[in-house]
Amino acid sequence: MQKFSRNASQDPFRLCSVQQIFDDTVELVKDRFQTNKIKFDYPTGLNTQIECHEGEIVQTLLNLLNNSFDAIFNSNSPWIKLGFKDCGDMIEITVTDSGLGLSEEIQEKIMQPFFTTKEIGKGTGLGMSVSQGIARSHNGDLIYNRQSANTEFILTLPKRHS
Repeated sequence: MQKFSRNASQDPFRLCSVQQIFDDTVELVKDRFQTNKIKFDYPTGLNTQIECHEGEIVQTLLNLLNNSFDAIFNSNSPWIKLGFKDCGDMIEITVTDSGLGLSEEIQEKIMQPFFTTKEIGKGTGLGMSVSQGIARSHNGDLIYNRQSANTEFILTLPKRHS
């Protein structure tokens, strides 16, 4: 927990294993997902490394996974998938859930600070804007995939920084 609780934004980027980032993130959510019988899938055996602030990427993925959990918790067959794609100089990490997508109104506001779809006392509305800020501070981005049949966010990050 110490690795993720300190502010590392001023530290230099360091080379990190994408698999380790996934494993650390999954370790933080696995009990919640297993206890509530959410079907959860993520890739293993990844060899790709990226330069990043590992704790910030874990924080971003944790936020996306927890949002997915909250959104699909009461659905009949809830599932969440963490995905990975190597795109040459960049990587894409996807978080997809069994939800049927976001309305146009929510899509327009989802990255705004203090916007939340959660009931009062359940969310601050800062998670998505902070996560997008982390992605951009890594010269990447976080977007909602309007083309997906389900609810999907794509985190794009460069492998290396000049």
